[in-house]
Amino acid sequence: MRIRKELNLIHMGSTLYKIWPSQSLIKSNFAYLLVLIVLISSSCESTKVDSQEATTIEPIKELVAEPIEPTEPITDDVKLMIETGIRVLPYKGGDLGYLGEKYYGNKAYRNVLSAYNDFEDNRSVDKKHDTIEIPELANLSKSEKFPKLGTIAEELSEVIEARNLFVNQEEELWELPKSSGDRNFREVKQTQKQEILAAAIRMHECVAGLEEQEDPPKKAIGQFKQVAYNLRDISEGKIDENGYALDMVHQRTAHGFANCIRWAKEE
Repeated sequence: MRIRKELNLIHMGSTLYKIWPSQSLIKSNFAYLLVLIVLISSSCESTKVDSQEATTIEPIKELVAEPIEPTEPITDDVKLMIETGIRVLPYKGGDLGYLGEKYYGNKAYRNVLSAYNDFEDNRSVDKKHDTIEIPELANLSKSEKFPKLGTIAEELSEVIEARNLFVNQEEELWELPKSSGDRNFREVKQTQKQEILAAAIRMHECVAGLEEQEDPPKKAIGQFKQVAYNLRDISEGKIDENGYALDMVHQRTAHGFANCIRWAKEE
């Protein structure tokens, strides 16, 4: 296209050159002018084409996502934890309350850790132990370490259900406004009351089942009975201003579990 335009300009220039007056100076100047016009025109066209080529953007190719492969295989320790529900941690010395809060939601469950690991002090790991086992409460009855717990699997399941019902309501119970007339009373919603009473019933059923055992865990029965009474009182709004009644549910539940473990160790 550009070459054709240049040829047209040259052809038009030559035609004018022929019909122009015959003076050599004029023709010489005209020839010079013609060449200059052709060069300028050619340069402009070239710049325009280069500009168009420079602004042409190729479409971005669509990227194909690569599947993510695990960088490390699951270790034998992790597989064992998944199968048994027991986490083993390197831990030497320190406050068991921290682990109780982290893995069970309340520091009172340090009693469970102490009993399960056979620590002399329920607040700290004694120095002769290099690791600590943290069992899932729901899997205590499946423990190979304490097979006797399997004989009260149904009762332990009742405790787990009661605890879960309470935990689901616990945050809202803490937030309930205190009564202006009685600082140890809070108005509990009907839906919450039903859930808490259902938890209390589970605890009573657990106690009834444990009492039927040929060799019942008596200390655990006493703790679980107190939990049932605590839950009944909470459903009626008997919650002190500091929430001590709420915390006692966890404390007594934890002591009950710990006493079940100690009972399972007995011959």
